[in-house]
Amino acid sequence: ACQAVFTGICILAVDFRAFPRRFCKTETYGYSLMDMGVGSFVVGNAMISRLVLGRTWRPKRILPLVVLGLGRLITVKASGYPEHVTEYGVHWNAFFTLAVVDLCDGLGCYLKLSPNGCLGAAGALMALSSVGIDRDYVLSDAPRDSLFAANREGLASAPGYAALFFLAAAFMSHDRAARFPQVTQPFVLSFTAVMWLVCAWIMAVTSGHGAPSRRVADGPFVLLCLGFNGWILALCSLFATKPLQGVVLVVADAHLLYWFLAANVTTG
Repeated sequence: ACQAVFTGICILAVDFRAFPRRFCKTETYGYSLMDMGVGSFVVGNAMISRLVLGRTWRPKRILPLVVLGLGRLITVKASGYPEHVTEYGVHWNAFFTLAVVDLCDGLGCYLKLSPNGCLGAAGALMALSSVGIDRDYVLSDAPRDSLFAANREGLASAPGYAALFFLAAAFMSHDRAARFPQVTQPFVLSFTAVMWLVCAWIMAVTSGHGAPSRRVADGPFVLLCLGFNGWILALCSLFATKPLQGVVLVVADAHLLYWFLAANVTTG
């Protein structure tokens, strides 16, 4: 709920000069607050995924995201609203990325992946993202003269976001196995801090492969998103008590998809 509320605030505030530019999305390399947006939604989806909860995934779950993606595409093109094609591409958008992630949830349920299986899937996808994708081409000013070229950022980042989903699902599955709600909050904070440090160490080791890039969702960016959300979860476990939950958070938590859609429509 906090994530959805802050997303709504940021996508509105970014159009005003008062919004600090350091919080805006980076163009090619690096990271900022708004770069964490889609990655945070992917981690959030993993927390409540059918794979983690052990429930049956149904194909109709993906339809709302596909419809929203098509709706946003048609609305933006018809209205002439300015867009950054270097973010996802000419036709791709965040809803299509989330649809791919939901499809990964269904695949994981079909294969009945264990936490170790999720880690293996994440490793394979990160290897594919690192070896099978030409980063220089994706980030270049090459002409967008084909459907793939026109949407190269969205297509190239999909394996990275899928890897992030499986990594988060693996951690969440271990958390459920450990029955975290029954242990103390300091233990949750300690575990999450260790996880963040491990992710930071891996990022340092892999830094020779290039700086984090949201446009290709490379390994350093994936691990950064995982560590960032680990800290957020740790803070929520310590401070997010029921007396602190306002009406806005309750409504956003109960209707996340509708809240996100309303935020996109009302803020342009």
